[in-house]
Amino acid sequence: MTTATISDPYDTAMNPSQPTQERTYFGLVTIVDPWFCVLQKGVSKRPFDATVDDMTQRSTAIKLSVEVEKRDGDTYTLDQDTLDWSKEWRDFTLPSLRQLTIDLRTLKGRYVQVKRQSTGETYTNKTTGELKAKSALVFMAVYDDLAAMKAAAEVFYTPRGSSSDAAPAAQPVPSRPVASPAPAASENSAERQFAEQSLTMLWKALGNDVDKFYAAIETNPMIARHFNRESAEVRDLTLPF
Repeated sequence: MTTATISDPYDTAMNPSQPTQERTYFGLVTIVDPWFCVLQKGVSKRPFDATVDDMTQRSTAIKLSVEVEKRDGDTYTLDQDTLDWSKEWRDFTLPSLRQLTIDLRTLKGRYVQVKRQSTGETYTNKTTGELKAKSALVFMAVYDDLAAMKAAAEVFYTPRGSSSDAAPAAQPVPSRPVASPAPAASENSAERQFAEQSLTMLWKALGNDVDKFYAAIETNPMIARHFNRESAEVRDLTLPF
């Protein structure tokens, strides 16, 4: 009977049905540490020694850490310790950094939006013997400073359809020229409506700072799909008259 198979932990361990949940985080990149290494049985990896090791043995170990602040103010880190030829690096983390046009030399000290994404691979925990899903850090956005990141996080975590307690956006002034619309999905889409509500929240959260506001729009994927600095809705907030 199929019921017996479903309730068999051996079968479910070998055929996990629950996908790894992708969660989004906002935090500060605190560690960026690439170094040359050699994989050696019994010691995992050790530093590469050009005087005794062959170049064909050399790999690049890459450690990343992102410090994330919890709602209660405590912090924890998201860590990724991988190799340059691994699937998580080549197929997930590296492409996300290239899309944001940022490299490892300039990543440390930056405020980011990041998520853990399943790679589709599994591994066995050596201590517990548990079969676990592999995941990779995927960078979604990079922010100029803490204020911009917090403003983006506030927008991200606000339930869609909720305008929070933000003041309504200013009414358009008829005498202003109508700006060309930003590249966007359907004008009547629910996402666009939420993105428009988010503009006012960002504007207030960043203290009406025009430069930070423009940067936050450009680094927020959801808002940037519908608005840019020339959009009429953005100009209504930033123009002093």
